[in-house]
Amino acid sequence: MTVFTLTNGDTIPIREVECRYRYLDRESGRVMKSGIIEIGDLEPGQAKHYGMPRSMYDSTGVNSNAAEEIQIYAATLAPYAA
Repeated sequence: MTVFTLTNGDTIPIREVECRYRYLDRESGRVMKSGIIEIGDLEPGQAKHYGMPRSMYDSTGVNSNAAEEIQIYAATLAPYAA
């Protein structure tokens, strides 16, 4: 079985992998934008790096206090050793 190795060392089966993100307004705590990124198929040892540019949530200038709850997604697939 191939698993997804997260940056904290935890592993989960590849079929369950998705990244959820939320951008929060620092003052009110209100969610300004949220969504899901599906990782898709990766070969063992392949890595994908995800970063959300500021323009995705601050293009109007209105949400200048918005903070990324999850700033960078990074993961590497590794063979599962059971």
